[in-house]
Order: sequence, then C-alpha cells, then structure tokens
Amino acid sequence: MNATKYGRLVDALKEGIVSGRYGEGRPLPSVRAMIRRYRVSDRTVQHALDELERQRLIVRRQGSGTFVSRSAAQRKVGLIVPGTAYSEFFSRIVCEVLRLAQKEEMSLLFGDIGSESPDVRARTAKRLAADFLRQGVSGVLYQPLEFVRDSESRNREIVSLFAKASVPVVLVDCDIVKPPKRSEFDLVSVNNEASAGQLAELLAANGARKIHFLMHPDHSPNMYRRVNGVRNVVSALGLPWSPSHVMEMAADDPRAIARHLRQHRPDAVICGTDLVAASFNQTLSALGVRVPDDILLAGFDDMRTATVMSPPLTTVHQPCEQIASRAFYGLLDRMADPSRPPLEVFLPAPLVERASTRRSSSAKPSARAKQPKKGAK
Repeated sequence: MNATKYGRLVDALKEGIVSGRYGEGRPLPSVRAMIRRYRVSDRTVQHALDELERQRLIVRRQGSGTFVSRSAAQRKVGLIVPGTAYSEFFSRIVCEVLRLAQKEEMSLLFGDIGSESPDVRARTAKRLAADFLRQGVSGVLYQPLEFVRDSESRNREIVSLFAKASVPVVLVDCDIVKPPKRSEFDLVSVNNEASAGQLAELLAANGARKIHFLMHPDHSPNMYRRVNGVRNVVSALGLPWSPSHVMEMAADDPRAIARHLRQHRPDAVICGTDLVAASFNQTLSALGVRVPDDILLAGFDDMRTATVMSPPLTTVHQPCEQIASRAFYGLLDRMADPSRPPLEVFLPAPLVERASTRRSSSAKPSARAKQPKKGAK
C-alpha cells in the first residue's frame, strides 16, 4: 500500500475497478465526491486520475464523467477446479493462479468445491458458473469434471453457459471430450501420451514383459491418452498387448484385483494417477503381492503421496506452476482475441524414477504375484 495520499487514492480506485465495484460503462465518483470521501485536494485527485488513465484503466468523457475502460472491465476472471477436493495437483495450480491474478491486479472469482461426492462437485461447479456470470466474469479457467457419470455431458453443460454469454474459457489439464476428438476451447495440459509411453519404456527396460494399466472408473479423457501412450510403446517393443491389459476398476477392490492378477498375471502396472497407485499398492500388500519384487508399479502426477509410499513411487512429474501460468496468460490472450482458432498447449512432464520400479537383481517375481493368497476371491 502506498504511503502518500496520492498513492492511497490510486490504490483505492484501482481496487474498486479490479473488484468490479466500478464496472464498464459506470462512472467513477465525481472529483468533488473523491475530495470529500478521501479528504484530498483537487490536484491529488487529478494526479490519481492521470495515473489511472496512463494505465488504461479509465477513460474520461468530457461533460459525462470518468468511466472504467473496456480493457479494465475485462480484469475479472473465474476459476473452477473440482479437482482440489481430491488431489494436491490441482491445489497447487489454484495457488499459482491466485498468485498470478494478484500480480496482474486482476479480480479472481473462485469457489470452494470441497465435497468428496462427485455429484455434489458437479452441482457446485454448475452453480459457480452461474454465479460467475451474474458477477460479470470476463473469462474462466475450468478443470473439467471427472469421476462422475456422464461427465462429458455435464462438462458440456457448464462450458455452454459461458459460451452462450460469449465468455472465453480455457480448459486446464484435460479436454471435455474423448480423444481423438477436440472441443472448441483452448486446452493447457501435459503430453500425456508421451509421458505414459516413457513409463512403459522404463518398465520394459527393467524387465517387465506384461505391462498393464489401471484407472478409476468414470475417468477423465486424459486416461485415454495415457493408455494410448502405453499401448503404442508396448506394441512397438514387441510385447503383448490386448484390451484386457486395461484395468478399469477401483484400486481398493481386492476381489476384482485378485481376479485380474490370477487371470492375466501382469508383472508391471501403470496407474492413471499417484492416488490410484497408492490405493493399489495397499491392495497388493493385503493380497500378499510385493512391490517391486512381484510387480513393478508406477503412477502419474508426482504428488507427495509418491514420496511417502513404501516403496517410493516411480511417476511422471506434472509441472503445476507452468500449467497454471500458461493457462492464466492464455486466458488473457483469448479475452483479447476471442476469434482466434482454439489452441492446444502440451507441456513436457519428466519421468521420476523411484524404488517401485527397481527390482533387485536377485529378486524374481514370486508365485504370489500370479496367484494371490487364499481368501481373495
């Protein structure tokens, strides 16, 4: 906060503009009103208005007053991220967007979507979308819903609210449609196919010959890209691959997991996320299956979970701050030029190798990996 009267007045008026209290087409208080309210001189008010005009935050219309400029009115953005309810990956993105909005002196509309229920998260996201529109949002960053039934139609319903109001949207992390389709919205994510392919290459180099992929039901479109990346590498290496290698089931379902292990006998599993890998690791332990001696295990995201697991998890590092930055400034660009073609930004995501994929040279996959202990049906 500036210490001078002039500085404090500039800060106060700018806060009113950024917060939306002074919207586009609505006049700022008169010079006389500012003199009375802030107890400053006419010269101080004129000096402050000169500075705001220099920053292109206001326009002066002779005989009408001082108004917020069109560019300044477009300084209110919304952020809808249902993933903060279940993953620190999204929480880190939110923190970075908050920092960038403060840095750019923009108003950020953000609501809590902290429910463990996917249906509640979906309803809350839709309500926030409507609230943001009522508050005059100029652009929105949106992380599509996942782990909820009919996610594609629900996501389409939410983004359509903004599209009908001509409010630009940039998608964060994944698209709202399954690949190879693409929506009409900008997307910022990582190269899911290439990164998942790197995991498959590492597992094969470490001796795996039956690589499978485990993902939660009602998953995001990103999982298709990750499965494609694994399948392409496995096939290129001449290793077996079939649709049965994709395990679309709850990672904490011991009966389903045990049945899959008995029928297909994988010696390596790539999980769609670190959280899925952590849950799967616990299930394997309960079944008497050891990681990495019986099954090599990898995840995706590089969250704190990956480092505290036993053994620590090999995974793909998602650059959260870079994703947030590209999405935030990409939204500003989209707001400035709504007519340009939709963009896809895929950031590199490096591989992080840890103990879960390092089988000791003397260890051999035990029979327990192929035949879970009795009692698991």
